[in-house]
Amino acid sequence: MRSKGGSAPRDRSPAVTPFGDPLLGSAFHVPPPPSRLVVRGRLLDRLSLGRPCSLTLLSAPAGSGKTVLAASWAASRTASPADAGDGGGATTWVDVGDTGDAPGVFWAYVLEGLRRSGVVLEGVAPPARPEAVDRPFLIRLASALFERSNPVVLVLDDADCLASRDIADGVDFVLRHAAPQLRLVVTTRIDPMVPLHRYRLAGDVTEIRAEELAFTVPEAQLLLADLGTELSTDVVSVLTAHTEGWAAGLRLAGMTLRDRPEPDQLVGSLTRNEGQIAEYFVQEVLDREPPEVRDFLARTSVADTLWPELTNSLLGRHDGRETLAALCNANLFIQPQAGTPGCYRYHRLFREHLRARLAYFTPEEVPELHRRTARWLADHGDVTSALHHYVLAGDWQAAAGLLIDGLAVGRLLSGCGATARTDAFLGMPADAPGPEPALVRAALAVAEGDDRTCERQLALSGELADAALVDDVGVQLSTAMLRLALARRRGDVDTVLCAAEEASTLIDRLPAGQQRAHTELRCLVLSSRGDAQSWAGTLGAAADSFALGLRLAETAGCQEARLDCLGRGALLDAVGGRLHQAGKSGRAAEDLADERGLPTHSRPAAAAVTLAWVSIQHYDLPGARQWIKLVDTRPVPDSDRVVAAAARLVRARFLRARGDLTSALSALAQAGDARQDAGQGEPSWLEQIIDSERAALRLAQGRPTVAADLVATMRFPRPPQADLVLAEALLAGGDISGAGRAGADLLERPDLPLDARVGGLLLAAGCWLDRGEAVRARSVLDDALRLAEPECLRRPFLEAAPTVRRLLRHEDTDAAARLRWLDPSAGARAASRASVVRPPVTAVGPLVVEPLTEKEQEVLEHLAALLSTEEIAAAMFVSVNTVKTHVRSILRKLAAPRRNDAIRRAHEMQLI
Repeated sequence: MRSKGGSAPRDRSPAVTPFGDPLLGSAFHVPPPPSRLVVRGRLLDRLSLGRPCSLTLLSAPAGSGKTVLAASWAASRTASPADAGDGGGATTWVDVGDTGDAPGVFWAYVLEGLRRSGVVLEGVAPPARPEAVDRPFLIRLASALFERSNPVVLVLDDADCLASRDIADGVDFVLRHAAPQLRLVVTTRIDPMVPLHRYRLAGDVTEIRAEELAFTVPEAQLLLADLGTELSTDVVSVLTAHTEGWAAGLRLAGMTLRDRPEPDQLVGSLTRNEGQIAEYFVQEVLDREPPEVRDFLARTSVADTLWPELTNSLLGRHDGRETLAALCNANLFIQPQAGTPGCYRYHRLFREHLRARLAYFTPEEVPELHRRTARWLADHGDVTSALHHYVLAGDWQAAAGLLIDGLAVGRLLSGCGATARTDAFLGMPADAPGPEPALVRAALAVAEGDDRTCERQLALSGELADAALVDDVGVQLSTAMLRLALARRRGDVDTVLCAAEEASTLIDRLPAGQQRAHTELRCLVLSSRGDAQSWAGTLGAAADSFALGLRLAETAGCQEARLDCLGRGALLDAVGGRLHQAGKSGRAAEDLADERGLPTHSRPAAAAVTLAWVSIQHYDLPGARQWIKLVDTRPVPDSDRVVAAAARLVRARFLRARGDLTSALSALAQAGDARQDAGQGEPSWLEQIIDSERAALRLAQGRPTVAADLVATMRFPRPPQADLVLAEALLAGGDISGAGRAGADLLERPDLPLDARVGGLLLAAGCWLDRGEAVRARSVLDDALRLAEPECLRRPFLEAAPTVRRLLRHEDTDAAARLRWLDPSAGARAASRASVVRPPVTAVGPLVVEPLTEKEQEVLEHLAALLSTEEIAAAMFVSVNTVKTHVRSILRKLAAPRRNDAIRRAHEMQLI
């Protein structure tokens, strides 16, 4: 029969240990809670719900709140055992922190604690010997507990003594044989020697460790508020992260910050060596450890992550793995590193304190410890961390050598994530010796746009390397890459091509594995070569370079290089008339910039210029206007000559489409003059295209002689755009035969871009019309339409000679249906899809009762281009009153009350 338990006898001698010393009465009293207790319901629930388990273990470093949690839970059980939620029963509290490691003393305290909580254990006498207890004692104790009708909860506080094998074996025996009538709750800094693995396998242990005991931000805010420290949630979040939720750290920090809660004082007040937290670490942790452990902790604290082999390298020993595991088991503010099996890390505050002690007591050791750490990390592939430690050691030459040997210059130049590495060198002295530091200074200068410093440091690096007879491929390749970047920024075609060739040769010398690991180098060489080729006018080769660079950038994950190649390749597609592909690539570049979260003003301009170009060719003027506005927000470096020239062309074409020919000419002239003054002219082929556009604008003003003279002054070989303008000028001047011959010669050229070829066919159609050969003109016009439709190229048709535009308008019904893709109102849809535009489904309005005259038709087209009355008069060389007369006639014939209504009706009736 199990006993029901009862009150302990009153006539009893004072309890003593086997040594004869009286038992400390304070060991049996549940500690009172702090004056302001933060009730942590989630942890109290864990303790209460641990009832099915025989063992509940609270194991964590000093100051984690183990005792406070266990005491508040025990007090609540004692006050309301029926509401405990775990079966009720007696609660025994025993603080065994001062019992030592004598088993007899330990069990004497346990028995006295049970007696004081009302647990009568008949036939169980206290141990007689301090150094050991016999097996019969443990059997009698376990049996007596098992026979009880009511369960017992035994709380052993500060139970580091369970690290003693003799005590732990006895506890394990009693717990196993007294269950389920005995539940043991242990708070300790050191994991007990009981076989925890067996309890875990049986599901018979609840473990609450430092991670769960850590305060959350809301809990920390309550704790600090109770201390009278009012901090914002953001500051509490910073403080909680810095202390890792450590209870003692938060409490001490709160008291420190009570009178000065400014966030910028947080870290300093927590980590300074004379602070309260430092004092806590010394008295509660370090002073309890032997000198060899304190030495291990201090010297290994230089590393953020503690690999066993790294600690061996630092200390010249071979037991790093065992020592780290033992320190972790002892909860000495060290824990496994998440995501890195077999590695450990110190608690952040503890690590900072250890580093401060190391720097104070043995400052001469610190640089060498950082060097050893750096060498080990570099040998194991962690270059970024190794650089950090070399910098902390003040060994700038070794740090720079590691950066150069690791080919990080290529990552810096290509934007592939080398910022963290190069940022470490911002504090490097200007006189740090050696070719490698000079190269790093050159790389930093490139990143800051300081070309002169880069050039000077490159020269210095070369001199130092020659003097030291340095024959290192890392130094040579880094030098070539920096020269390449410098020449590219300056627009020096020959130097770019030479440096690209040199860099390619050096890359080929790298081992295959290193080549694969540094794909960004070839990517950068290809994009630079593509730029130089585009400057030189070899656009096909440039397009191939950008395409290959794009593939390599995608493989290497170099998003900035990918963005660069996408935009520049798209622009070359647009120049070559591949509008569909240009629009697709341009939008892909913009999408990539969106994915990277780049603000509009930080994006390369090439993609926006491309999309503006495509919109103009589609005659989507609203879309073009929006892209041009975006181009204006994106700075174009002086060296980016192709993009800058293309932006000028796009702006001029947009203004021409709106009928503002004077502003279009100014747009071409002003930007070009400014660039010439800065010593940054366009590549010759682009300059000639711009001159061709200028001549085309003069022709549009009705000045064919001026246009022809401009073309005549251009150098040979002239671009096809110039020959097209010359032929159009001849036709406008009445020389039909000369225009026909010039147009025929133009169309025989094999390298014509799409717009020039379509323009040549439209010129031929105009010549046939002027000769009265309408049938042959239609045949040539059909060829132009078939050629232009796949790319939805509208601009040449909508800016063609009036005779050609009239021929388009007067097609029969079937032909008109086929030509609906020419409707400019579909431009926005074309730009958004970058594909063949589907004909808009619009109802055909009523026929015009009275046909428009040729002049009225021309005025109507100017109205559709949003020209003012004065601008129309200037473009047609007539008076303003004449224009007003034509407008009134147009409104009457189209039955439209206003200009906008007339333009809408004209679109519906396919008059424009």
